[in-house]
Amino acid sequence: MAKGVAVESRMEVRRVLAQDLGSLHDLDREVFGTLAYPYFALRQIFDVHADEILVAQINGRMCGYSLTMTARSSDASWFQGLGVVTPMRGRGIGRRLARAALVLLHQRGSTQVRLAVRSDDVVAKALYESLGFQPEAEEADYYGVGENRTLMFCTLTSALVDPWSTGGLPASTRLVRHSSEPERASGSSLRG
Repeated sequence: MAKGVAVESRMEVRRVLAQDLGSLHDLDREVFGTLAYPYFALRQIFDVHADEILVAQINGRMCGYSLTMTARSSDASWFQGLGVVTPMRGRGIGRRLARAALVLLHQRGSTQVRLAVRSDDVVAKALYESLGFQPEAEEADYYGVGENRTLMFCTLTSALVDPWSTGGLPASTRLVRHSSEPERASGSSLRG
């Protein structure tokens, strides 16, 4: 490609579909390595929380996902996963996934969202803080020896999420943003 030539790419954020599970599992393993969900667990999560799993695609290729979980009898949710493949980080994909997920949670009545992020991942922590999350606690050995995590929380309000809203996300609708100039943001990963 010639230097200085802009390439138009199409990014879409949408709900995951059953036929996406193989690609989602591959992406999860690429992003999270040993912390990736086994396929059977990802399938069970899909069966219960499919409406809380969003995927990002650029030109039809899956490059990131977000996973939230809400207790059915509560207004509290957890960000269980937010990941973008390494070559696509820094393009705002993680930010768009997180915003879309937070909008959906707010529309469903969630008022509190929590997450756990590696304590030494300053890029991810800065992203979450820019989205309204605040550090709540540090927990040593969260996933095992040496796996320290920072627990963070966010209070969802209309003032926070309305600027990100696209008017809902019915199952057949996609959150789509077309741009040849990607939004700049960190795209680190989180496994909650």
